[in-house]
Amino acid sequence: DPDAACGLINLPSDALDHILLHLGARDLTNAAQACRTLFHASAADALWEPLFCRSFAPLCSLLGLAAAAPRHGERWREHYFEFCGDWAERAYRTAGRVLLKIDGAWHDATPMLLDHPGGPELLAASAGRDATQAFEYTNHSDDARRQLRRLQLEAQPPSGNLLASTQ
Repeated sequence: DPDAACGLINLPSDALDHILLHLGARDLTNAAQACRTLFHASAADALWEPLFCRSFAPLCSLLGLAAAAPRHGERWREHYFEFCGDWAERAYRTAGRVLLKIDGAWHDATPMLLDHPGGPELLAASAGRDATQAFEYTNHSDDARRQLRRLQLEAQPPSGNLLASTQ
């Protein structure tokens, strides 16, 4: 029995839930691979809803995004990964915010739209994406790099790229 090899399943369910509540997305996903019991326990909405709030509430507040609940029939785990994959594009579609990932950090380029030498179309075309290569290709000045540092978001999304191409 694969479950027998996993010592955590011998804990009372409330203790197991309490332990899992402290894990991030990567660790919950890894725990789900250990055995059937952890697979089912780690998919609980009671774990993913608070994880979603911890991970995205500060970012949504900063950007003026609604951190909507899952659609009818969608679980919090699915919603987490969907939002993780498209939050920056969603910020552009719903709030007109041009968010770019450069050198691993997210920046709000919205204030630069009208003043950017490449024009607003260039920035908008990269909204929600990693623009590191484009930024480096154009050989930006030291002044542009200082401006970029000032545009870095105070709140950053969860790091890594677990099922999310834009992370």
